Amino acid sequence: MAAGGETVLSPQLAKSMLEEVRRLDERARNDEERMVTKREEEVLQLIADGCSTPEVAERLYISQKTVKNHLASIYQKLDARDRTQAVLQAVRMGIVHLD
Repeated sequence: MAAGGETVLSPQLAKSMLEEVRRLDERARNDEERMVTKREEEVLQLIADGCSTPEVAERLYISQKTVKNHLASIYQKLDARDRTQAVLQAVRMGIVHLD
């Protein structure tokens, strides 16, 4: 078979490659679930700039409840328990910038 230009894989190598592809696929799905949306980035940046919930709502033309919903989603995605942790994680990830 190899003489005909085909690639030959041992069963062990094929199994190892398949396991690695599955691991990478699972990691990519987890990364996608953790990705913040563009709106969540805007909320994070305003929080990092020192805005309160009412100020974020006013600047983005959304309700305070919507801001709180975005924050809850951000906390989950960034594995943070409060604004400070969320902003620090976002800075580490390059999502927001401190001036």
